[in-house]
Amino acid sequence: MTTRREDRTRAPAESSLTARLAGAVTGLRAVAAQAAGAVASVAGHYATFSGRATRREFWWWSAFLAAVVTVVALIQLLVLGDGTRGAVAVAASFGTEILAALLVLALFVPSQAVLVRRLHDANLSGWYALLGLIPLLGALMLLAVALLPSAATETPVPDAASTA
Repeated sequence: MTTRREDRTRAPAESSLTARLAGAVTGLRAVAAQAAGAVASVAGHYATFSGRATRREFWWWSAFLAAVVTVVALIQLLVLGDGTRGAVAVAASFGTEILAALLVLALFVPSQAVLVRRLHDANLSGWYALLGLIPLLGALMLLAVALLPSAATETPVPDAASTA
């Protein structure tokens, strides 16, 4: 049985913990809202290669893609198991491979579009996205460019129409 004195000393600690947990939940909700807003923005500009994308929008989209790829890989791992299940596992494996291929097809265009818009935000031409075709080195160069801050001045970005 607790005394009144013990109850009084325990109450402030519990209320402090409750306040911290409430603050953490509020912070997580704000982060989730930012992530959802960024993913919705990219999805809303599905094939828009003009304009600008902030670093936040680009990286939240990248995190979303990483999550999708992880979920699909886990599904494939659960379906395949150790690969000794016979014909049923082969059929299920085929189904998960089709799912993965459809996701790649559905997410390729918005991924390229947000990359081009991110390049525009750094005052670079969208054609720099072709650097990704260079194995390893191209991906590292695009990573470095994606980390650049937004350009302070909004100079017009050259597009295909003005360079032709």
